[in-house]
Amino acid sequence: MKGGKEEKDITSFFVTSNDFLHHYVNRLPHKVRLDNDIRSMSIFPNDKVMKGLTQSGYDAFAKEDFRLAISIYGHILDLKVKQYGDLHCKVADAKMRLAYIQEADGNNNHAIALKAAALSIYKRISSRKNRIKINDVLTSIGNSYVQFGDLPQALDCYRESLEITEEIYGDQPIKVSHALDNIGSILALM
Repeated sequence: MKGGKEEKDITSFFVTSNDFLHHYVNRLPHKVRLDNDIRSMSIFPNDKVMKGLTQSGYDAFAKEDFRLAISIYGHILDLKVKQYGDLHCKVADAKMRLAYIQEADGNNNHAIALKAAALSIYKRISSRKNRIKINDVLTSIGNSYVQFGDLPQALDCYRESLEITEEIYGDQPIKVSHALDNIGSILALM
């Protein structure tokens, strides 16, 4: 109980997209109301709804209410998949956000799986911006493996990241040195 009010189990609100949106839209800081358009918004939410949901997820994460943050960001991921399809950068970005929350909650296996899924999407969509994201995700996955104590897997990720770093930033020694530092740190531990 909080403030004399009994709290409800949030899982009851995730039966359908409409239930979720009705519950959270009415609680958004911006007081966005979508009662008339809620059916269409659950399929293709507008920017205000997505920003409001993202802010709600961020607020839950900031309060270390990881269960709620994971639920909100999981729903955001579902909505992005419905809107953009499985192979879109926005879907990969949503998977990465959810992975970071899973990791903060101690769910390292889920975090690595989400990061690997995001990496797969970024690799299928070729652009310089995605090469940078691929590099960042590889480093993040490597960091997760270090936390797990799986140094060979971390080393593989860091080596692949170094190749991409050299490809993208070959003329910027500071960027390349960071990638080399990751590899050196792992080799020192092995």
